[in-house]
Amino acid sequence: MVAYSFKSAFVDDIAALRKRQTIRLPRPRHARPGEDIQIFAGMRTKHCRKIIPDPRCVAVDNLVLDLRPGHLAHLEINGVVLDLDGPEADAFAIADGFSRPLGVRPIEFFGTWWARTHRPALFEDLVIIRWESQP
Repeated sequence: MVAYSFKSAFVDDIAALRKRQTIRLPRPRHARPGEDIQIFAGMRTKHCRKIIPDPRCVAVDNLVLDLRPGHLAHLEINGVVLDLDGPEADAFAIADGFSRPLGVRPIEFFGTWWARTHRPALFEDLVIIRWESQP
């Protein structure tokens, strides 16, 4: 079973089932559709805790992000380019846990966070792991 660790800023949205996806850099083994995954906060620390019971991976999608200093310039999922001014881009950002702060479009908040958290670059090999809670 594959496990993912999340920053504390995302814990409430994951626990409330508002965030049901994660974007990850390449690694040897990601979850596959149909597999259960483990969702933790603080993995590899004494504060490690499971956020929700093991959900099931429902999709793994390819993601391309072009991060420029301070903003997102390009977003592409499975070869489909999302219009950064359109509602699909905001829906994507909300699904990834970027619905706040008020007064800022979700996709702008997402882009700013990614640009601050990661170096500006073209990320062509990211994946989106999506999950659903099990009954």
